[in-house]
Amino acid sequence: MRDIKLLDCTLRDGGYINDNNFGEENILHIVEGLRSSGIDLVEYGYLKNKNSIDNNRTEFRDFEDLSRIVGQKRGNILMLLGERYNIHELPEAPNDNCFLRVSFHKKNVKIGISKIREVLRRGYKVFIQPTATMSYSDNELIELLRVCNELKPVSVAVVDTFGQMAPSDVAEKAKLFDSFLDKHISMSFHAHNNLQNAYANAIKFVESVAGDRKIIIDTSIYGMGRGAGNLPTELMMSYLNKNYDKKYNIDPLLNVTENVISKYKEKNHWGYSLPYFISGAYGVHPSYVLAFMERKTQNAEDIKHLIDMISNEKKAEFDADYANEIYNTYNNKTIDDQKSKKELSKIIKDRNILLMGPGKTIKEYDRQIKKYIEKDGSFVIGVNGEYGIKTDAVFFSNKKRYDGANLDSECLVMTTSNIGNNNVDFVFNYGEYLAKECGTSDNALLMLLNILKSMGVKKVMMAGFDGYDIKDNFINSSLELLLDKNYIEELNKTIRVNINKLKNYMIINTITPSKNI
Repeated sequence: MRDIKLLDCTLRDGGYINDNNFGEENILHIVEGLRSSGIDLVEYGYLKNKNSIDNNRTEFRDFEDLSRIVGQKRGNILMLLGERYNIHELPEAPNDNCFLRVSFHKKNVKIGISKIREVLRRGYKVFIQPTATMSYSDNELIELLRVCNELKPVSVAVVDTFGQMAPSDVAEKAKLFDSFLDKHISMSFHAHNNLQNAYANAIKFVESVAGDRKIIIDTSIYGMGRGAGNLPTELMMSYLNKNYDKKYNIDPLLNVTENVISKYKEKNHWGYSLPYFISGAYGVHPSYVLAFMERKTQNAEDIKHLIDMISNEKKAEFDADYANEIYNTYNNKTIDDQKSKKELSKIIKDRNILLMGPGKTIKEYDRQIKKYIEKDGSFVIGVNGEYGIKTDAVFFSNKKRYDGANLDSECLVMTTSNIGNNNVDFVFNYGEYLAKECGTSDNALLMLLNILKSMGVKKVMMAGFDGYDIKDNFINSSLELLLDKNYIEELNKTIRVNINKLKNYMIINTITPSKNI
C-alpha cells in the first residue's frame, strides 16, 4: 500500500476565516474529530512572536503552549512564516516530536533557508513550503531542491497559493520534484480551490509521484479557508478509502462540520467566487483583484488591464500602495480641462448648486428637495446618475455607472478623463481631483466637490448622500453595492475627513440626513 498521508490544516489555513479565533471549546472539538477520523497529521496553527497566552486562538508562542491545549501527540505541527517570525525568539525544541512548516516567497528564499537552518539547529523537524511554487522557473526549483536535499527536511511542498494550477501543471511540477528531491524526503501538495481544481489536482499529484515516494496532501474540514477555500479533508479521505485501501472514519468530521465549521461558513462564506477565480486564472494575489473590484468603478475588461500592469515580482505578495498606484496610473488620462471649467463656470454663474446622490432619503424628502429647487432656481447636478429629480447635468467619475446610464437627452454630461469618452459636454482631469485626505479616493462626490472648489464655487447644497451602509441605502436596488464592512467604514471615514477639509473653502449643507456631512 502506498505511503500517502493527509495533513489537516483547518486550524491554521482555515483561520483566515475567523482571524484564528476559533474559541477553545471549538478547537478541542475540531481536534477530537480529526483524531477520531484517523487523520495522519494536524497543523494546529501559527508559531507567533507574542507575549500573552490566548487559549481561544490558534496562535502559539511555543510548543508548550500548544501541548497545554491539545496534549503531547505525535505529529504536532505549527506554521512559521519565514519572512515575519523573529527566529531569535524560537526556544529549543522541548522534544523530538515538534514539527514546523516554514513558508517563504521566492524573493525571500535566502531568508527562508537561513531560518530553516536555525530551526533545524534548535532541534525541530521541518516541512518546507515554497509559497506560490508556480512563480519559480524550473531552474530555480531545481536549485531550491538541491538545497533542500542538504537540509534533509521531513517534506518539501508544491504550493498552489493562488489555486492557479491545472492537473497538467501539477503533473509537471510533481515529476520535477520527484526527479531532483532526495528519495528519503516526502513530497507534499497544498491546494487552493480558486479554479475548483483542488480535488482533481490532488489526485493528479498522487498519480504523478513515484510509488515508492512518501506523499503528504494538505486538506481542511469542509474546505475551510480564505476565498475559494481548500481541498476538503472528508473528500480526500473518501477518495483514499476507495482507491488506496485507507481506513479513515469520515463520520466524526461530518459531526464537526455540522456543529462547528458550518457556523463559520454562515458568517464568512468560502467557496467559488469571481475575485478568486480571477486570481487563479491570472496567477496574482487575490487581494489585488479584491482591491480593484471593491471600488465598483471598473468593468471586467478594465480589471484585466489592471492585473496586466502588475509586475511579476509583485504578483505573489500583495502591496496595497502599489495596487493604489496602478489603479490611479491606469485611470489618470491627463487632459487640459481649462476650457471645460471656463464653460461650466459661465453656466452656473450666480446660481445655487444642488448635488443629487442615490440615497434612499430622496424619496422621503422629495417635497423639501423640489421646494428648494423651485425657490432658489438651483443648478442640479446628479452624481453618477439621475434619481427622479429633473437634473441639469450629470457628473460621472465611475466608468461602470457611466456605461449603464440612461440619460435625459437635454441633460449636460460631465465626466472625469478616466471615462475615456470625449463626446460629452465637459471633461475634467481625473488625477487632479482625487481626494488625498485619509487615503487617495476617486469617490465621485469628493471629486466633483474638488472640481467645484477649483472653479471658485463657494456654496453647495446636497441631497441623497446618506453615507454607505451594508445594504438598503440606495433609492434603487439596482444601484446597491456589495461592499465589505471594513471597506464601508474606511470609505465613510474618507468622505467625512475630506468634506470637513473642504468646508474650509466652501459652505456645504445637506437637505437630507447624512452620516458624513
